[in-house]
Amino acid sequence: MRGRAPPWWPLVALVAIIGLTYLPLLLGEVLFYRDIGRWIYPLLGLLRTAVQHGEFPAWNPTDGIGLSSVASPLHGLFYPPNWLAATAGASLARALSWNGLLHLLAGAVGMMTLGRRLGLSAAASLVAALVWALSGFTTTIWTTDNLIYTVPWYPWCALGFIALARRCGGGMRELVAGVLLAACPLGCMALIGEVFQTALAAVVGVIFALLWRRSQRDTGLVIPARKLAGATAAACVFAVALSACFVLPLGGALQETTRPDGIARERAEKWSLHPLRLIELVAPGAMGDPYGSYPGGALTADGSYDDRSFLYSAYLGAAAVALALVGIRRRPLQPMVLCALAAVSIVLAMGRHTPLHAIFRWLFPVFLYHRTPEKFVGLAVPFLAVAAGFGLDRIRTASPPWRRTLVFTAAIGSLTLAPTLFGPTPLTVFIRMAALHGTVAALAVAAATLVARRFAGPAQFLATLAVAADLALAAIPFLKLAPPEILDRPPAFATAIYADPAWQRLATNPRVFRDDTVEAAIDRRVRRDQLATLERRRIDALRPSTPGVFGIATLPGYVAEPTPLSDRVWKEAKDRPLTLLALLAVDYAVLPVHGERPPQVPGLTHLPVDGPPGAALYRVDSRLPRAYVAAQASIIEEGLALEQLFTPDVIEGRRVLLAPGATPTGAGQGGACKILSFGLTRIEADCDTRGPGYAVFVERYASGWKAFVDGAATELHRANILLRAVALSNGRHQVVLEYHPRGFKAGVAITAASWTLVALFALGYWLSRRSLSGLASSP
Repeated sequence: MRGRAPPWWPLVALVAIIGLTYLPLLLGEVLFYRDIGRWIYPLLGLLRTAVQHGEFPAWNPTDGIGLSSVASPLHGLFYPPNWLAATAGASLARALSWNGLLHLLAGAVGMMTLGRRLGLSAAASLVAALVWALSGFTTTIWTTDNLIYTVPWYPWCALGFIALARRCGGGMRELVAGVLLAACPLGCMALIGEVFQTALAAVVGVIFALLWRRSQRDTGLVIPARKLAGATAAACVFAVALSACFVLPLGGALQETTRPDGIARERAEKWSLHPLRLIELVAPGAMGDPYGSYPGGALTADGSYDDRSFLYSAYLGAAAVALALVGIRRRPLQPMVLCALAAVSIVLAMGRHTPLHAIFRWLFPVFLYHRTPEKFVGLAVPFLAVAAGFGLDRIRTASPPWRRTLVFTAAIGSLTLAPTLFGPTPLTVFIRMAALHGTVAALAVAAATLVARRFAGPAQFLATLAVAADLALAAIPFLKLAPPEILDRPPAFATAIYADPAWQRLATNPRVFRDDTVEAAIDRRVRRDQLATLERRRIDALRPSTPGVFGIATLPGYVAEPTPLSDRVWKEAKDRPLTLLALLAVDYAVLPVHGERPPQVPGLTHLPVDGPPGAALYRVDSRLPRAYVAAQASIIEEGLALEQLFTPDVIEGRRVLLAPGATPTGAGQGGACKILSFGLTRIEADCDTRGPGYAVFVERYASGWKAFVDGAATELHRANILLRAVALSNGRHQVVLEYHPRGFKAGVAITAASWTLVALFALGYWLSRRSLSGLASSP
């Protein structure tokens, strides 16, 4: 049975356990917290808008003053499941949660298959899948970036590289098949946009392939090392080709972000796993409740958002760790190596607290652009999962080791003495409760090792049950669910904006500035444990970038990586926000309310809206239109432009500041522009000028935007540091701006050709295998 596909019962058990853990989601509720509402949900809304308008959403006009989505590392525009989720049903929130759940199941099935490929029994492969699917890392990445879609590809990448290693001993056709099997999962990961997770998945895949290769020594299978190394390199290169539609635009836009020369170590090592949080690896929730009372945050946070860590849970499972300890022995060597790799991954996750992360960045320069070391916990999970599977298989032997499990259980149990030793502080109370959980789970595995001396079958069942119960009970508190209306219902302030008589339904979308202190003003009026209420009030107050689903752009936005110029402008405008609102053509503003009544603010008109307590909606009285004609132009260096950006003639639109390289024009008498159509990647305007001038579009400047005047291509200039401008002569003109990101066409062509080659090779391979099978069966 070893090495074959797993029987049905572990698969049924896996689906049942995950289904019970996520039962509220199956009954119609959705996950909504953190990056789900701020990032992932708006991206699905962007895709849905694109489908409705027949456009490809290469540019996102609802994030700040615009953002290149095709070159963003987190948009995942080319990942097919995202498009399916965006167009599936009426509820985006429900489609989002189901998309994540299906990826979770796919990753768990992949881990089960990986376990079988490495020689685990059916029950042991089930344990490996459960450890991966219900670990604290996998549970909490639902709400951080796009990791819930990326990390499930890890086991499939490992399977792909094992398939590559298996075929290295065959002919050319088998070798090509192996390269494609290894490259396809990596290519899919890269299409999601998580570049660094893709690189780590390649490392994980190579490690598992080497472990599998070592396990084949006794079988006589010869796998040439040089051939394997060359095929591995070929697979990685082809994975880049499969995802070139994303990789090439990303490379073209990298110079416009704050990462072109890498990230300083101090910034890159924020969100490092604090040494005190090592307790949490075997004691779930030891630092407190991240959704409520979190006393550990004062000790372990490093200046991150709201004193919560990046990973709300780093729990690996006390039962899983105990099983991994059982599996360690001299032969086979794989369990010991896997445990060592898991330990190294945890040390890497500690980031600034050890020198290993800095050495790793030096050895692998690509990770000079990476931040958040806590993500390396995700490396430890698959290693530990397979090691736990080896431990479960060892329980079936006549005399599995039991002393080490008892020592491990006693070590966790000693943490329950924390309140006695250090006093009943809030943190020590949490540590004690978490340690009790971990102690019971580890004790169940210790009991299984003792029972196994006489009853191997029941002992194996007891250990499997301990892993499932341990991880499921630890995961459930982190699955914050609510009805889908929490995301799908239009925000209160959005409804008020569209109902405002002063709002003229022009071709453009409303643009709203949201003060960064609004969040705190809302939070003070809601208990933190009332998470759904708190989140809904934040959304009602137009928290970036959720309102993009409803066509509203929010400033400054919620972007993965801002441009250096936008950072400088925002810092310069801190003391003069009204001038910034006028300059950026902001229509409305959301400001905090600290007393009983909203404050009166000169230049803003308060709208009496029944909105969330702690926030108020204002109309900006005087602002530039989204497109206008400036009669005068000054060509000036960026440093000097920042000093003149907020002068009255620029704020009122009479003069525009152009970057060096523009052509000066004679002084005109102004004019006017009217935007006729405003799409995701195309803007059309009718401009009438009295004398020479510049049509200024209050949208973010970026490479890839092209300008056309009366059908003829013309140069597009950077204006007022952030914006776009086009030179016009006297008279009436049709101005069109279109977005053609650098590398996009070439990337799409390479990706399309690469996937076509995969499909053609797969078809030919299947037909040839079928022919050979027919010849073998013929008399």
